Amino acid sequence: DTVDCNGQESVSNLAPVRDIYIWGCQGTRTITTSQTALNTDGRIFCNSAGGGFTVTLLPFASVRNQQLLVQKISSDANTVVVQCGTGDTFSDGTTSNNLVLQGDFALIQF
Repeated sequence: DTVDCNGQESVSNLAPVRDIYIWGCQGTRTITTSQTALNTDGRIFCNSAGGGFTVTLLPFASVRNQQLLVQKISSDANTVVVQCGTGDTFSDGTTSNNLVLQGDFALIQF
């Protein structure tokens, strides 16, 4: 049984309460060198002003039902390579994706 704001009890299956789960975005970080994605990443912003580098993704099986946005935020001519984890491929069969221009991004749904 539950109690309302007036202290009156009611049967719990008749109470106007609902469990709501709101899934938020994982963490955001900015990187400037080659790194491996973290399980807590939701967005990775890549500043390649100091030179090109690689973002290596975690194995897809270890981050199921998550999204990851990897985006190049600098306006330089350096390339950021988004590399699949060992044994994984993107849906088009490739194992990497190049981010060349400012604003280029890869949105991955694991």
